[in-house]
Amino acid sequence: MIVLMLGIGTIIIGSGLKTVDTNSSAVDYKKIGEDFLTYYSPALIVMALILASSVIGAMTLARREDVIDEQRTD
Repeated sequence: MIVLMLGIGTIIIGSGLKTVDTNSSAVDYKKIGEDFLTYYSPALIVMALILASSVIGAMTLARREDVIDEQRTD
């Protein structure tokens, strides 16, 4: 465990975190939003459809078959 922690620490120290520039320009959130709505939109739609289908599939597989569908008639 200590060897793993030392290895990760060495990677972080050697990664160049000291060279990060904190005097960079401000983030343009409008540009990020435009990118999401134009460039990444098809990928997000596909991921949403995959997630929805996986949830439906999980609910179908988890359905109990020993319960009989009975409706109240009173």
